[in-house]
Amino acid sequence: MYTLYAGAVLYFEYSAGISLHTYLGFPDRRSSATNSIQFLAAFLTGLTMTDAAQRYKVAMAALLDFRETVETLRVSLCSATIDPKLRISTQCFIAWMVVLFQKSLAYFTEDFSWRLDNLIPGEFQNAVLFQPEVLWAFEIQEFQYVLTNFMVSSHLWDYKEKTIQVLYDRAMRSLNSLCELLQVRNPTAKLAISKMSVHALLLSIPIVNEDRNSIYFVPFVAALFYSVLALAQELSDPWGDDMHDLPLQDVMKYLAMPVGAERDEGRFEVSIAWLSYGLTTGKWKYTEDEFPIPRMKHQEPNKGAKMDFEAMRTLQDVTGYKTFESFCKAKAHDMSKAAHEGRRMPHYLNWKVPDIFSHP
Repeated sequence: MYTLYAGAVLYFEYSAGISLHTYLGFPDRRSSATNSIQFLAAFLTGLTMTDAAQRYKVAMAALLDFRETVETLRVSLCSATIDPKLRISTQCFIAWMVVLFQKSLAYFTEDFSWRLDNLIPGEFQNAVLFQPEVLWAFEIQEFQYVLTNFMVSSHLWDYKEKTIQVLYDRAMRSLNSLCELLQVRNPTAKLAISKMSVHALLLSIPIVNEDRNSIYFVPFVAALFYSVLALAQELSDPWGDDMHDLPLQDVMKYLAMPVGAERDEGRFEVSIAWLSYGLTTGKWKYTEDEFPIPRMKHQEPNKGAKMDFEAMRTLQDVTGYKTFESFCKAKAHDMSKAAHEGRRMPHYLNWKVPDIFSHP
């Protein structure tokens, strides 16, 4: 655009035999308004780039911290027990957290392009935690309660050293920080003002400068300014598929995938069935292998404690319903009503059905 603008100004000078600067009657000495425009364009462009770089740095640090703290929590919880049911259940809860995280992002950003089934491993797809009605009713806050309730009931929560508690607190802080960065986007008005000041500068160069060389350099100056602004725009919102965007979806998919172990081989189906049955009925009794429930713990942490899950709350208890069936019926009604009102979230949470609003 500014190439055509500079060309038009030069054509006017050659055809009229007089510069545009002289034709419009501008004084030879540059005014303070011109200097102000130049200063404002350079200052706002630099400020926009600095803020964008800082935001990108904070976003990258938050994403790395989120991956590290959640993975450390997973490793610590799985290492605290040799019971495959508890190990697999822990990993299922972490996958549930990632899915609820993605749900909150889709709600605040209105971006439903990343399907939930991309984040639900095949080993966990039959878990009750990923049932659409459960995903509709639960948020990160409820997940935190259910997970801590499970850790306390399974005695994975170390009351003496409090190692697990420290790791859990760190993971939740990093999760909340990342949520805040993703949901509170960079204001577009700041970038718009910077572009306006650059436009004013570029339009004024041929008018206030009688030097023809200044006109020749207008396209190059325009390209430089808008390259910086375009880079600043990418860095200030690095959550997508552009060149400079951070691999948020890859990190979430990595955290949702279960970590394979010899003790867990062939035990996923029975462990997920045990977890789902306990979360919906409150009955956790298990007698089919060498790790029965109830039993006494033979290893630290909390060696000698009785593990019976009597203090574990069911999903319907957490949400205030008497039975899981009444809970599902009520939430299915809510989802149907919301879908009829044009809301996209009910379709999004039905991840087993092709979503008409998203792309695979």
